[in-house]
Amino acid sequence: MNTRSLLISFCCVTLAVTLIGLRLFPSRTNTVFIVEPIDFWVFDQIIFKSFSKRKTAVMRDALLPKFTRPCREAFERAGLRSPSQMAWESGIVIQYFGDLYDMEAEELGLMYNETRDSYKWEFGTGLAQAGTVPHVLYGVVLTTDGRPHIFIHDSAFFGESFWLGTSSLSDVLTHELIHAGGQPPIPGWFGPFQHDLAGFEQYDEIIEACR
Repeated sequence: MNTRSLLISFCCVTLAVTLIGLRLFPSRTNTVFIVEPIDFWVFDQIIFKSFSKRKTAVMRDALLPKFTRPCREAFERAGLRSPSQMAWESGIVIQYFGDLYDMEAEELGLMYNETRDSYKWEFGTGLAQAGTVPHVLYGVVLTTDGRPHIFIHDSAFFGESFWLGTSSLSDVLTHELIHAGGQPPIPGWFGPFQHDLAGFEQYDEIIEACR
């Protein structure tokens, strides 16, 4: 058998194997992931105070899912202002919790020193990863600039841990945005042994939609 015959035979065998393979293992339909565009200008409406550049960047990344359609719709179904709505209508302040110890209420954008002292006590227990002062709570105006103020503890950056009792930064931010969006605390059946939104019916739905 000459070289040409060998080449023709090789090509025929290769073609036959390919056709059999296509019949036995049909190609899968390509999966197309559609990524919803996010208006990054929204970050111009969010003020980060007293954080390092690294922590600010980490928080910006963790906040991205909060400005997607599923997250917005989950907030709206619960009757709350969504993160997007809050950012564009009033703006949001995210601040390092240590400022509560170093600044007066006026410097923090808070109406009352009593509010500042209350949050200092909460962080002093070592249990709070973050805390939110909404602009209005139970009809009382609490911030001077019309914005919700979210205070972030160092433990919010530890990551999710059963042993430490910590949640992920993403979930911590969503939790605080629920408060900022208008939801007061609703303790669960186990009171102080759970987070302060354990009794909020739509909590898990919002957390999942905003991850």
